[in-house]
Amino acid sequence: MLRRQRWAGFFVGCFSILAIASCRVRASAEHRPRAEPPRETSPTIHRLSAQLAAHEPDAEASFWRAVEGSGTPLVEDDGRGDPLVTFLFRGGAQVSGVALLGSVGNGAPLDHLAGTEVWHRTVRVPRGARLSYRLRVEGSEPQVDPRNRTPFPPQPAPPLLSTVDLRPGAQAVEARSTPPAGTFTRLSIRRSLFAAPIEAEIYRPQNLGCEPTHLLVFLEGPDYREFERVPELLDRLTAEGTIPPTAALLLPSRDRDRDFACDRDYSDWLADRAVPTARQQLAMAAEPSTTAVVGSSFGGLGAACAAFHRPDVFGSVLAQSGSFSWSADGPPFETLRRLVAEQKRLPTRWVLSVGTMERWPAQDGAPSLLDSNRRLRTTLQEKGYDVRYSEYLGGHGPFNWSHQLALDLPQLFDPTSKPRESRPCTSP
Repeated sequence: MLRRQRWAGFFVGCFSILAIASCRVRASAEHRPRAEPPRETSPTIHRLSAQLAAHEPDAEASFWRAVEGSGTPLVEDDGRGDPLVTFLFRGGAQVSGVALLGSVGNGAPLDHLAGTEVWHRTVRVPRGARLSYRLRVEGSEPQVDPRNRTPFPPQPAPPLLSTVDLRPGAQAVEARSTPPAGTFTRLSIRRSLFAAPIEAEIYRPQNLGCEPTHLLVFLEGPDYREFERVPELLDRLTAEGTIPPTAALLLPSRDRDRDFACDRDYSDWLADRAVPTARQQLAMAAEPSTTAVVGSSFGGLGAACAAFHRPDVFGSVLAQSGSFSWSADGPPFETLRRLVAEQKRLPTRWVLSVGTMERWPAQDGAPSLLDSNRRLRTTLQEKGYDVRYSEYLGGHGPFNWSHQLALDLPQLFDPTSKPRESRPCTSP
């Protein structure tokens, strides 16, 4: 269940891309119509409608045979710019409604082609985009698209998302073929006297030729291990020399609603207990220039707040699709941005990435993740921070974050940063 927490709100309860745990706060705020993408016309659906109107025999059956052969969604080019992507569901009289979940649909309803089992919604999607989605039949839990051929994670893992990759020559996500080559060490880190310890893991990449000199702290680490394949990624990046010899502390989340909401106690626990425990295990020097904290969505907010609260421990932060619209008490939103603007500049490097399709505002008026990330970037730049900001063609979720992570991690550390006391690394 833990692995679904990071984006469950996005695909289930809060249709907007604000996968923030503060939906309960927003319930009391002003309610606005939910934004959804404009309806477009699929040439295939238009042709089917014409065939049905002409009472052509076997029209619907032929349509479904073609869909079964091609898989879903349908991707078409009508010569008017970006491709049309048509999401489909097959349901008879027992189906009263179907919603398209994810950044591409934001909970928009599929339309029912009268007299058929065809439910459809066509969206114009930027060429080159990568996105994930799910479908929700009225009265049922969200589900993957049964006719989509590129599930995430890839088989043999149980599919949790359906995906579309519109990059030229894009390949399906490869299944994990080999296990991580490095070593895992389990750690029990005490959170309080009366609570059970947090069971975390440290990962050392393969063949470093020395002890790791840098540390990445991943909030919601089990998700990063399973979906973003952090161990394999660190193996590759360290072998290439793209990043310095780097270990990972993979921390599970116990109370993300509280911890990631800029909770100072959680930031202090990370800085004063979790990181020192990992450094001791790794025999690593205590230097912020070699320590970064990483998170995504609401965990991205938690990571940013930890770096903001404790720059003496975290010299850099990576927030993927950070939930920077967050506010503890409703309007005004963007609490962290306002704190950054009000306080003096800290010696922290910020790496921010967000999808251009994370553009939907919340129903209570909170800005979209795209807008709030852009505004935080601007505020940081105006304060004189070292900011590395990127936008990718895609939406919210681990399908995009897993691809973006390989581009984000190398920006966290200064190539010249190294502990004052470290022995030279030998080549693998």
